[in-house]
Amino acid sequence: MARTPRMRVVVAAVLLAIGCQSQPQGDGRIPPPLDTTYPDGADGLKKLWSDILRASIRDDRERVHTLMASLIMSDDDLIWLFGDELGRKLQPRYVPMVSRLVNVGAMELVAQVSDRKYDDVEVFLVDEKGSDADRATLRALKAKVPVYGVRVKKKEQSFGLRYDFFVYRNGHWVTGNQLAKYLIEARDGGMR
Repeated sequence: MARTPRMRVVVAAVLLAIGCQSQPQGDGRIPPPLDTTYPDGADGLKKLWSDILRASIRDDRERVHTLMASLIMSDDDLIWLFGDELGRKLQPRYVPMVSRLVNVGAMELVAQVSDRKYDDVEVFLVDEKGSDADRATLRALKAKVPVYGVRVKKKEQSFGLRYDFFVYRNGHWVTGNQLAKYLIEARDGGMR
């Protein structure tokens, strides 16, 4: 889905209205550049999400948006991860879903962190023992790479906000977010 100049103005106006102080960086498909690098592995992802949590606690909505926007997968990432056929089927579903995550979802995260007093980030490896969505994701992958999930929570609790799924590619983290629901449909023959 190509963004028109009018669409960019509307998106910028919405972001300003909900709390971002400036127009978001990136074009919705190319992640904005970050001033920090986050390495591969659970520790690197935890560092990224710890920065997102700290920005949320400070109510720095623009920083939360920028960090979350850095997680957007490109079309090449989708095809690398899922193969040509499935990757191309997922592309039109991914764009609106991830746009919601990095725009409205980022603002919702700030509100949840404030309301629920979240102060911790847990990073976990997704495996076949997980949910149906976890298994569908792992089975759909053409690139066999570690897949992680993140939970934003209170230190003393084991539950909180769960964010799925993250892989490391080309020197940065990307998210498939809620693609698992489409992967379950594809597995069951329902996605066209």
